[in-house]
Amino acid sequence: MRTAIVIFLALSVIFTIGGLFPCLGWINWIGMPCSAVCALLGLIGTLSKETPEADKSLHLGALIGGVCLLGIGGVRCFLGGGVV
Repeated sequence: MRTAIVIFLALSVIFTIGGLFPCLGWINWIGMPCSAVCALLGLIGTLSKETPEADKSLHLGALIGGVCLLGIGGVRCFLGGGVV
């Protein structure tokens, strides 16, 4: 699960930052689902009782990062009219 969180968090950051540039807003439509999956994996890991204590900070960071990136991507899509 740690590997999946790191991969989805990296993809979310890359797509969200890439989508902030003019004429590349459509990339946020790829970044937002990655951010949602990252936040969901972080939530599952945070609430799971079997998660080791050392991984709790990774899961919490994935949850917070995924929600923030999802919000940034959503605002960018809203400002671009959903297309650009």
